[in-house]
Amino acid sequence: MTSLRKPQASSLLVLVSTPWQLFCALGLLFGPYRHARRRLVLIDQRGDRRDPWLPLLQSLNLPGLQISSLPAIGKSPLRKLLRTRVVLRQIAALVDETQPDEIIGGNDRRVEFQYAMAHANRRRYTLGAYLDDGTFSYSGLSSLRPRRYENLLRRLERWSSRMHYGSWYDKPTSLGSSRWVEYAWLAFPQHAHPQLATKPRLALDPYWYRRSEVQALCQRLIEGSQGAAITRGFDSLLILPHDHLLRADPALRAALSQRLDQALRNGQSVAVKRHPRSSDWLLDVDRSHLAELDSRLPIEAYAPWLGQAQIVGTLSTALLSLRWLCPDARIEALSQHGSLADPLLGLYQRLGIGVDAPAPKLLPPVNDPVWLLVG
Repeated sequence: MTSLRKPQASSLLVLVSTPWQLFCALGLLFGPYRHARRRLVLIDQRGDRRDPWLPLLQSLNLPGLQISSLPAIGKSPLRKLLRTRVVLRQIAALVDETQPDEIIGGNDRRVEFQYAMAHANRRRYTLGAYLDDGTFSYSGLSSLRPRRYENLLRRLERWSSRMHYGSWYDKPTSLGSSRWVEYAWLAFPQHAHPQLATKPRLALDPYWYRRSEVQALCQRLIEGSQGAAITRGFDSLLILPHDHLLRADPALRAALSQRLDQALRNGQSVAVKRHPRSSDWLLDVDRSHLAELDSRLPIEAYAPWLGQAQIVGTLSTALLSLRWLCPDARIEALSQHGSLADPLLGLYQRLGIGVDAPAPKLLPPVNDPVWLLVG
């Protein structure tokens, strides 16, 4: 891994658009950059899909940390035409106000990050960094569903993007590889995809996320959404995928149902958190005795209470994040239709995540263990 000096920015601008990016950013803001002037901006905020962290963060009054949000530009040509200039003017105003020495973005393909870098560097040199965006940081793909004529489409997209935005826009083929990124913050820097591996990389330290400030934020988020605080850790965790995967793969649905049924038969108390976009209960188990957790909250918020949990799920970013944040947890991924072709299969195995392993025998309940199902 290429070496890089520790952060020395006195003024920092961080742009994030997903709950995973935001959680990663919290560690930086309360860790290595805690003494800098910090501006955290949640971009791509939509009225019907606002980040659940935003109201909590905006209610805080933390010295040296300012919280802002920007509306989504949209993907349709009409929305881009109507909204792009409005959002970019807001980006320019934030850069002028913050005067950052460094700008960190969770997705360097986003026009908001690239324009912030271009605008900041018109006045003075500003360092640009990439913040871990989950599985794409390690697969090197821009999509897990490659398209036909991918190379031709990429050239056309790059040309049309420059025509629409300007010469400052550089659409990279893989996340983290644009010319605006000089180094990267990653959960697993040694496993970065080949293009990102050519740049200096720093590790996101799990210790930062165990700091009292971050754990207090997680506790307040959970308490605010559910009306009760978490008072003890979880013993086991079962992660449910999206509804369409359960419908398309009866074998996977049966395996997950069997794990849940076995936990109930062992007399364990079980809590349920379905996938954020789940609308139906599809497991073949009665849920009348299950406690449901808020499906809108990210799994990372629960990490401080997972400890040495036994975690079972499917191939997902959730398993990667829990492997990073809960190094002592026992993590297993159940196979699903098409999973043998997953480009990240090798990464899961290298990180010690068992893939399609036989169902382990559950240990007898100790200290009233809890099973948690998370989406």
